[in-house]
Amino acid sequence: MSGTGTATLTVHDSVIADNVGSGIGINGGATSTSLVSANTIVRNSSFGLSQGAASVLRAFGNNVVSGNNGGAAQTAGVITNDSLM
Repeated sequence: MSGTGTATLTVHDSVIADNVGSGIGINGGATSTSLVSANTIVRNSSFGLSQGAASVLRAFGNNVVSGNNGGAAQTAGVITNDSLM
């Protein structure tokens, strides 16, 4: 399936654990945004947070991201750090 349009994903107060691949990843182009807040993202086989070219991944400072990617880098791409208001 293919098409065009805007995609927004919000993940809040969830546990993302023990997955094959990234915990939360976005790679949909300039009209794709993911907002990530108050999550526990652990033990995934790749990055905890992964942001592809042109997409926007906004992470608030209240996520736990640990033990992903075999203990190597926990994030990939340019993660936008946002503050809680």
